[in-house]
Amino acid sequence: EGAEAKDGARTATETEAAAGTVEAAAAPAETKDRFAEDEQELRAYEESAKAVAAKVQRQQEGKESAMLDEQHKDEAYLTVDEIQALLEEQRADIRRAQEGQGAGRGLMSTLGLVSAPGEALSEEAKDQIGAWYLERSRYIPLRLEYKERARLRLIHAIMRSSDYANVVDGREFKTEAKRLHALIKCVMATLTGVATAYKYDFAQRLVEDRNFAKYSTTFRRVFEVGRRYKVMNPEKMRGTYGKMIYLLQDSMIPEVRETLEFSLVSPMQTVYSLLKSKGALDVLRDENISTATMEILPDGKTRPQIQREIKLKERAIELISRKYSSRSYESKTDITADEIKRCLYSIGDNSSYLNSNCKPIDYIITLLKENFGGENVGSSKWSLAIYGGDSGSRLTHTHERQYHYVLQSLTLWREIVHDMFRLWSVAESDLLDAESPYKLRNTGQGVHRLQPAPLTSKAMHGILYAVQQRLGHTVEGWVGSSVIHLGDSNVPNALLFIDKYNQVPRILNALVSCLKFIINKLPEDPALVDLVEARFGSVEDAVRTILQDFFKRAFDGSGADNFFEAGSCIDGRLTSAWNWCHQLPDAEYYFLFKLAGFRSFDGDFQS
Repeated sequence: EGAEAKDGARTATETEAAAGTVEAAAAPAETKDRFAEDEQELRAYEESAKAVAAKVQRQQEGKESAMLDEQHKDEAYLTVDEIQALLEEQRADIRRAQEGQGAGRGLMSTLGLVSAPGEALSEEAKDQIGAWYLERSRYIPLRLEYKERARLRLIHAIMRSSDYANVVDGREFKTEAKRLHALIKCVMATLTGVATAYKYDFAQRLVEDRNFAKYSTTFRRVFEVGRRYKVMNPEKMRGTYGKMIYLLQDSMIPEVRETLEFSLVSPMQTVYSLLKSKGALDVLRDENISTATMEILPDGKTRPQIQREIKLKERAIELISRKYSSRSYESKTDITADEIKRCLYSIGDNSSYLNSNCKPIDYIITLLKENFGGENVGSSKWSLAIYGGDSGSRLTHTHERQYHYVLQSLTLWREIVHDMFRLWSVAESDLLDAESPYKLRNTGQGVHRLQPAPLTSKAMHGILYAVQQRLGHTVEGWVGSSVIHLGDSNVPNALLFIDKYNQVPRILNALVSCLKFIINKLPEDPALVDLVEARFGSVEDAVRTILQDFFKRAFDGSGADNFFEAGSCIDGRLTSAWNWCHQLPDAEYYFLFKLAGFRSFDGDFQS
């Protein structure tokens, strides 16, 4: 028996050794095949990059049209100006009705929704407003309830302490199987940590039976709260959201889902989803909804005016919540007044976001038109003309061409920021699409996850088409290229796209704060006025100097040494703006930014 056992052990050892030899022999072959595949993909990618760079240059030089085809048109899309015109006239109608005044028409006539002065808001206009609120509510996250705050603190703490991205993306694995093994271990360890912090006895049972699927609902709720909070507050969770979304992205890999036996991703709770589940979508069609969800701004208003608007808003909220709640005898819904108010407050949060992020762009556009839109500006010292090779510029534009280039870029940014919640929703859909896996690639700016983003690309092309139709039919036409980078080394995936355009308000808010300080506060200090006049000639010239430098150097195609990574493409415009931010400390007017309280464009990554 001892001899047989020894022979059996020897046989098992020999079998394991043979298997190890086969595995060792297979590993180099697998690595060799992977390297060959990577090299082939790299060559194809380089050829594609060269073709894109050549297209950008042709469009920039006017040798090829940059106008998008009609196939990119989004029939349901409304520009910011069209939306504002609709909402302002609806609110004006309500105010006139309450004050007993006649209805007068204003901006609505430009949209063809009224035929003559004195008419009430047309049914077509009302339907258009209702349809817009219905569509918009699909992408507006619900405000967090009190009990959900604990889950938010939990996921925020877990992801802050996690080194997930560095472990699964920062290390180099010999085979894809080893990376997958490490990835599964990290996902399961993170879920165990969530369970431990959530409820200790809950984690004890999980460690014993390793049945993660049993607690799938809890895990999904925790991660959904984190995603919802981030969309509502883009300036928050800047150091943790990326790790969380990458973990969720990995959880959609078939092998990981098979191991966990469930998906960590659940649909985000939105205003639309709650109202639809309660049979209360008519709330979004109510004529008072724009008043109930507007943000009340103090600019240029007296205290009585502000108080009147506050009361008007509160009255609209109470009216809607009573009218559509299940306790109303007229209502056939299954929703409470508090739930309706939660939806209205959530839409109001979105209105606040739009104001705080779009107002700076509107302000800069106004200053551009006022200071550089005149007929003789091009021949003065305030010309915006730029020349390729001068101060890093990659573009050559006359004053008129540069003026339109800047105006078109700022208008496009305004439309993107205004539609950010929808773009964020489709971006997450692209990121968490199990049918569209990512590939790790060194893009020249570190290792990134390259992944196609078809839904985000389609939405972006729809926005660009609308802006081109509005501003591209001038003498100058659409200035620059219409190439949108997504899923390449410039913008590797939809997460980087969202992060990139979230920088626009940060850049412009800092600029606007400085300009408002110079215009409104600086004249109150005679010593500062003397300093500015000695340096720039006058306070007004100091403002124009900053604006001129921004409109020239932040839109000159700089930021890289080729037309693929910079230039006049849609993403290259923002690359140039980043380059201007980087060079700001060397500017002669930088001390004015410091006097205005400027510290950085980045803000706080943790809070």
